Amino acid sequence: MSKANLLLILMIASLGIAFMACQGQTSAERPAPTLARLVKLDLEAPSNAKVSELITLKLHLQNITDESLTIYTGEHRLDFVVTDSSGVEVQQRWRGGPIEHVELILPLQPKEVRSHELQWDQRANNCQPPSAFRNCPGDAVPPGSYTVRGIFAARVTDNSPPQETVETKAQKLTIRPR
Repeated sequence: MSKANLLLILMIASLGIAFMACQGQTSAERPAPTLARLVKLDLEAPSNAKVSELITLKLHLQNITDESLTIYTGEHRLDFVVTDSSGVEVQQRWRGGPIEHVELILPLQPKEVRSHELQWDQRANNCQPPSAFRNCPGDAVPPGSYTVRGIFAARVTDNSPPQETVETKAQKLTIRPR
């Protein structure tokens, strides 16, 4: 028997064993798919803005599968994070302040995209103590280079803690003096 035939027989046998192992499992026994394999999060953000200008960020959450999904967001939110040129976080909205809530149960059809607009007033969440964020506007950030990325936290099944997070690619944002 040639090596090629032996290799082919081993591959077929492996596939058959894997198929039989899955046949006896119920969907509850199979591992749940991860959020990152089911959805994609994209960010639309300006590349520059003037100091104190309100910045609109658009986040697009897409079901990248060919099946309908139900995502469970619980208490978590669609959010964004801003870091300065040294990598220090200057803003993350769910650390304080008013927040955009995404539906607690979010159904998504195959390839469907849900878009949400969030706004940043160019203020840092640097209030002390951190629990004061909700009542503290924070300091205005100075002109300079920043990085913005979007975040979405959710569960892919009703009973699948902990929540997973997907993030957008980081985008550069330059804040210019007036």
